[in-house]
Amino acid sequence: MEAFNTIASNILTVERSAPVPVLPEQDTPGGSIFLSSIDNVALTIMSTVYSFNRSDADVAGVIKQALSKVLVYYYPLAGRLAKNSQGKLIVDCQKKFAVPFVEASANCDIENLGDIQIMDSGTLGKLVYRDPTENMLEDGPLLTAQPVDG
Repeated sequence: MEAFNTIASNILTVERSAPVPVLPEQDTPGGSIFLSSIDNVALTIMSTVYSFNRSDADVAGVIKQALSKVLVYYYPLAGRLAKNSQGKLIVDCQKKFAVPFVEASANCDIENLGDIQIMDSGTLGKLVYRDPTENMLEDGPLLTAQPVDG
């Protein structure tokens, strides 16, 4: 299956829009949220792919609108990591940060990519938007979104 996924990575082409900021639909409380000691030691970036059945709806528009609504309740996801005066990591929710949202289009359906549970990094890199600031501790977004229409 690994060979098939490598081939899938070579045939998969994804065109992306420029990132646009998605803000919470309403004002949020702001403030700072302290993280656990484990979060201060084991900082990890996770990439996930969710696959859904095809729809005739404007998928990107629906997801963008839903994200804006859900960020009202989960506003820390639009925050950024920062360090407090003791050097501990916190989630800074005081500024009007946003979630980068990228619309993408692929030249094939996800079924053509084989087993997506064992996706190689080349394929994953095309399906998941990686913000250029994600490795900068205090600049990178906590969440990005990229719906792909294939």
